[in-house]
Amino acid sequence: MTTIFAWHVHHLVLVELLTEPIEDRIKYIKTVKASTETQEQIALRLRLLRPVKGMLPIDYDEARDASDKARKVYDEAREACDEARKASDKARKALGEARKVYDEAREACDEAEKTYKGIGVACKTEIEALHKIECPDCPWDGETIFSESART
Repeated sequence: MTTIFAWHVHHLVLVELLTEPIEDRIKYIKTVKASTETQEQIALRLRLLRPVKGMLPIDYDEARDASDKARKVYDEAREACDEARKASDKARKALGEARKVYDEAREACDEAEKTYKGIGVACKTEIEALHKIECPDCPWDGETIFSESART
């Protein structure tokens, strides 16, 4: 589509670049706007909607070109941001699931250690008796293999 400016494409804008064929805009006004605007408003829109025939100021056209380029960069950045947000959401969900597994594992580990220590206390006498048999000349005093004089 060639670059065509038009008057009153939208009711709040004086002049703008047509981004679709003018016939499509006319059809849209007749069908979609009919549910929210009066017949007088629609007739006014259709009467005023028309291509610009003369030359708009060159600065205006150059500013529109710059705006189009900036919009393209903005749209690309928004798409990249949306993709990053999706990846972040997915990672956050995975982190939440991993955290749940981690917390459950920590709980199970704490419980197992508690049981292990309890069994160690309950079996202390048997373990120490076995130790005396297997390490007869060991200086273990119930806390360390170092004698009191070696600890200071």
